[in-house]
Amino acid sequence: MSRQEKYETITEYAVFILCALILTVVVFIFYYGSKGIPAYNELNIQIEQIQKHIETLSYTNTHLNTLRDALEQKDREIIKVYAQKLGFGSAEDRFFRFIGFMGTPDSSFDAGTALKVEKPIFYLDTQKKIQLIFIMVAIVVLGIVLLHRELHTRRNRT
Repeated sequence: MSRQEKYETITEYAVFILCALILTVVVFIFYYGSKGIPAYNELNIQIEQIQKHIETLSYTNTHLNTLRDALEQKDREIIKVYAQKLGFGSAEDRFFRFIGFMGTPDSSFDAGTALKVEKPIFYLDTQKKIQLIFIMVAIVVLGIVLLHRELHTRRNRT
């Protein structure tokens, strides 16, 4: 084999190896890259999960809209079932709907309006006792002052 033939053979092998490496890199990138087949399959799985979640949310939204419409129309049976579901009554309890309830002159809401319950203010027993003692001492001091004045005016008359 001549030198020229050896050179051509080595060149052919080098080109073959280079082409094989490029083809391997292209296949590797195509298959394992960010847009490869496994990534595409993973995205399809995520799309299916999101679609199922959207269907669940859509069903829940439809159910809540139906319930809201029924409650706004003051449908007696739906209000009864919903109240029982929330634990405000049992099956044998009777629910009443007040009609024409105007409340007190201070209130401007109808019956059925949700109100914020404020926590009552409780005084401790010691605070009550201190207040009672203060009031009793004030009454005794006032009584002593009035009695002193009365005795002073009687002395001055005589």
